[in-house]
Amino acid sequence: MKKSLYLATVLVALGIVLTSVGFGQGVILGGYKVIDATDQGAVAAADFAIKAQSEKDEMEYELGGIAKAERQVVGGTNYRLCMDINANGGDGSYVQAVVYVDFKKNYKLTSWVASNCGDAEGSRKPATKIHVTDEYKPISKTDAGAGLAADFAVKTQAEKTKTKLKLDEIVKAEDKEMDLGTKRNFRLCIKISGDGGSSFAKAIIAMDAYSNLKLLSWTASTCGTPSSEKPSSGDGFAQVDKSDAGIGMAADFAVKKHSGDTKIKHTLSAILKGENKGMLAMTYRVCMKVAEDGKTQVIQALVTMDQYSNMKLVSWEHSTCGN
Repeated sequence: MKKSLYLATVLVALGIVLTSVGFGQGVILGGYKVIDATDQGAVAAADFAIKAQSEKDEMEYELGGIAKAERQVVGGTNYRLCMDINANGGDGSYVQAVVYVDFKKNYKLTSWVASNCGDAEGSRKPATKIHVTDEYKPISKTDAGAGLAADFAVKTQAEKTKTKLKLDEIVKAEDKEMDLGTKRNFRLCIKISGDGGSSFAKAIIAMDAYSNLKLLSWTASTCGTPSSEKPSSGDGFAQVDKSDAGIGMAADFAVKKHSGDTKIKHTLSAILKGENKGMLAMTYRVCMKVAEDGKTQVIQALVTMDQYSNMKLVSWEHSTCGN
C-alpha cells in the first residue's frame, strides 16, 4: 500500500513537471514574433544597441527609427530590430541588430549587420520614428565641458596621427545628455593649427559620469566655411592646408596601404600639397615626399573615405605635384 501511494505521488509530481515543461516549451523554443516598433522593450534595446556599437566602432551612430521589431523569449528576451541609423551625422542606412536582455535587465548586443529589413525588393515601409530625448543641443562655446572635450580631442588626435596640433578656437559646440544626465556627448567643430597652417575638424567626444573622456570620431570639416573661399583646381578638388586632419589621415593611410601591397616599407617624409572634394564622403588628393630604401620620391595618392571613415587607396603614382 505504501509503495502504491509513493508511486502515485511520484507519478503526479512527474505529471506536473511534464505539464509545466510542456507549457514552457512553446515559449522557450518559440520563434520570433513581430511586435510594435514603439514597444518600450524594443526601444530600450535599440537605444542600447546604438550605444554599444558606437563604443565598439569608436563612432557615433544615431537612431533614426525602427523599421521592424521582433521578440523571442529564451530564458530572457531576444529583440531582433531592423533600424534606420546614421553614422557621425552622415547618410542613413539600415542595420539589423539582436539584443539579449536577461531577467535582471542586463543587456548584450549579440549581432549587428547591414540589412534590407528582410525585403529583397527594397519596398519595406519607412522606419517608425521614435521620440529621442537626447538630441544634440547648441551650447556656449565657452562651456567648461566643451573646452575640456576640445583640448582632449586635439591631444588625442595629435598622438594618434603623430603630428603637432594646436586648438585655435571652438567654432561650434553642441552636447546631448546620455543615461539620464550621468553622461554627455559633445559634438564640436574646431579650428586647429599645425606646422603647415590652420584647418577645421569636427570631433565627437564622450564624457562619462566620472569625467573620463573618449574621442569617438574626428573628421575633416569646413565648420560652415563656404566652399567658395577655397581655391579650386577645376576638377572639383579644392586645395586645403597641408595640416588638414583629413589630408594627414589620407596620407598616412596611403603610405601604409602601399607598403602592405608592395611588401616594401615606405615612410612619409612630408606633405607637399593637399586637396579634397565631397561633403559626407570625401576624396583626398595628396602630393607627398615618401622615403623608400633611403631614397626620397614624390608621390601623388588618391584616397577615398566614406561616411563611416572607411578609407580606400585609389591610386599611387610618381608626380611633380604640378611643378
